[in-house]
Amino acid sequence: MITIHGKEMDFDIYDFETARRYEQGLQKLQGFSTEGKTLPEVIREQCEAVNAFFDDLFGEGTARALFGGKYNLTRCLDAIRTLQDSVQEQGDKYRALYSRYIPARHAKK
Repeated sequence: MITIHGKEMDFDIYDFETARRYEQGLQKLQGFSTEGKTLPEVIREQCEAVNAFFDDLFGEGTARALFGGKYNLTRCLDAIRTLQDSVQEQGDKYRALYSRYIPARHAKK
């Protein structure tokens, strides 16, 4: 589970479909360019991209629930950061669990 802007949602990065949608969404977000655009254009376009990312990841209507139909870049970036923090935390838990069941490799002498 993850809570973003007071909304609790199921989020397991080690679920195949979730991981696939997350990776695809990040690729779209990373391809964004601000060159030659005004500040309002940048805010609108980035917020639209973040809205699409959350709707694709969690289902249609998620962005409206998170952002209330407003384009506030600070809130959008905060939501992305919260999601990335969750991915990191889940990765830490996975590595700890994995290391318990996979024997450590011994250095060659």
